[in-house]
Amino acid sequence: MVSNQATADGGCCTYISYEGSAQIMRVSQTPASVTQYKILGGPGYEGYEVWFRFTTQQNIPHGVRKEISREQLFTLKNSWYVGPRYLEKYGIETGKAYPCKLKVIKEGTCTPIVFEFDAIDSGDYFESRP
Repeated sequence: MVSNQATADGGCCTYISYEGSAQIMRVSQTPASVTQYKILGGPGYEGYEVWFRFTTQQNIPHGVRKEISREQLFTLKNSWYVGPRYLEKYGIETGKAYPCKLKVIKEGTCTPIVFEFDAIDSGDYFESRP
């Protein structure tokens, strides 16, 4: 368990980090993910929903444990769905597991729970560039 600070729209926030693993449960196109290419100012490609489940051997608070017991949707930092080239670049496929940190807010008004992947850059928008 590690505390660290992050500055975001919610101000200066402190998080507690828990090391773990995220297993990809499913990768699929849905009506919502496919139609994102139509959004004005959007990424310009049909997206994929990537669902994962986080597990850790560390002791995490009960309320948080309940929240993370369900599958989580992975999106880019700006909430766009990933595209086919992103899936290929990072080797994302059903059944694969990745090192992941669960960050739980300790202080501040930022996002309460954040998942941070060591090997997947959720701020990589290369696919939306011409």
